[in-house]
Amino acid sequence: MSQPAKIMLRPVYLWSGLLLVMAVGLVVAWSLGAVPGASSRSKATLLPFGHMYATWAGFEADRYMAAWLIKRFIDPEAEFSFLPIGSEVPADGSIAFDMPGGRWFRGGRQSTAELILHDIGAEDPALDSMVGMVRKLEMAYWLVDPMSDAGRMKSQILRIIDGTPDSEERLNKVLGYFDGVYAAGGQVPK
Repeated sequence: MSQPAKIMLRPVYLWSGLLLVMAVGLVVAWSLGAVPGASSRSKATLLPFGHMYATWAGFEADRYMAAWLIKRFIDPEAEFSFLPIGSEVPADGSIAFDMPGGRWFRGGRQSTAELILHDIGAEDPALDSMVGMVRKLEMAYWLVDPMSDAGRMKSQILRIIDGTPDSEERLNKVLGYFDGVYAAGGQVPK
């Protein structure tokens, strides 16, 4: 090709390269759900998962809700280990959550469950309701009316925990409880 032809085609090459970069960016944005109306699928398929998740032991509604969200919307084969409170993030490849240094850890004005829900990208009124109740329990438990949905959720989960000494069985019962609340459209049983 002659030198003048190469010079004349240079803008064409530049524009085609720019269009290619824009197209790739649009595909990535679409896959992340960042293009309104472009995708209703969950962003959870893009999240890291490793089947083993670790968090601190002890009751917190946020911790159990986070485990439920992981198991139901990110990694159906997830297994959980509960470490002594104050433990460091495990070096065994487990994905830590609701503990300092974890993949999802509450901070500022967001609970761990809220962070996971954001990453999942689901727009679901039942999930919003459930995570909202857990947020109240996590961030301002002293203001929660025991007769409110959040207050009933807390007492119902505590009954499960108090009546189930085995941590794996306890987790399964609480996950089942959240399944029931979700199936009821985010409404806590009376």
